[in-house]
Amino acid sequence: PDHVPAVESCVRELLAGWKQGDTIDLQAHMNEFMLRLVSIILFGHQDPEQAFRLGRMLHRWLYLNNQAGIGALV
Repeated sequence: PDHVPAVESCVRELLAGWKQGDTIDLQAHMNEFMLRLVSIILFGHQDPEQAFRLGRMLHRWLYLNNQAGIGALV
């Protein structure tokens, strides 16, 4: 599959919010960028916002699952 349009779209969206001289939280921006990009690639290009919402839900589920630890399974 050709993921170039998805990558290009996500990069343009990310950079559009940056202005010369701004101080940014690069880690937060990169986390958001990767979550958005992976969500679009995995869940579909037709509706990127819906794919992103699904990716956010999956991210939250994984976070909560890892917070509970192995003790939650016993």
